[in-house]
Amino acid sequence: MKYKIVSLNIGRSEALRDYHQQSFSSAIRKIPISAAVLLSKNGLSGDYSHEPFHGGKQRALHVFCHENYAFYNDKAGYQLPIPAFGENLTVAGYDESIANVGDVLRIGEAVVQVSHPTERCAKIGKSLGLPKMLKWVHEELRTGYYFRVLEEGKISIASNLELLETGPAHLNVAALNRLLFKQPDRAEMDRVLLSPLLSPQWKTRARELYQRTGL
Repeated sequence: MKYKIVSLNIGRSEALRDYHQQSFSSAIRKIPISAAVLLSKNGLSGDYSHEPFHGGKQRALHVFCHENYAFYNDKAGYQLPIPAFGENLTVAGYDESIANVGDVLRIGEAVVQVSHPTERCAKIGKSLGLPKMLKWVHEELRTGYYFRVLEEGKISIASNLELLETGPAHLNVAALNRLLFKQPDRAEMDRVLLSPLLSPQWKTRARELYQRTGL
């Protein structure tokens, strides 16, 4: 199946209110753009994160799968706006079951690599007024993932999304999500943690969770 960019999105931090009318700050409400924009090692020009742990070289580009929206639309009872999940790229045909950490892709002038799955927080639900959103995420682990940038360059919604190199099968994004949250396996996790392709942030989080549960 051909991979496709559905939406290219940037945003700035803003003051928002959750379903309890409590204020919080976030850049999760990104806006689709049509113009070409520079993708650097640190992310898209004009895109900002409120929290430092949402950005950086290992999280330069946040990707979410268009196919996942059908599941969340059904749960919410209405059609969620794109990009509801704070993603920089909404893509079709390249979901968690297909993407492997270590995959190398060309997007326009840039070359990127899958660095780790996204770990979701409560701000999506707060932004959308859906308090059960985090529960739904953990039901199906439709999380999205991040790209690191290997070669900088301009990208746009019209750019092709071309897979150049496939990462190891045991670093599949869906499999990593299951290993972290639903099907813990100490031996398999030890094997995964040896890979230099997987981001240091994900490795640290995995070690913390496994230690917390006594694995």
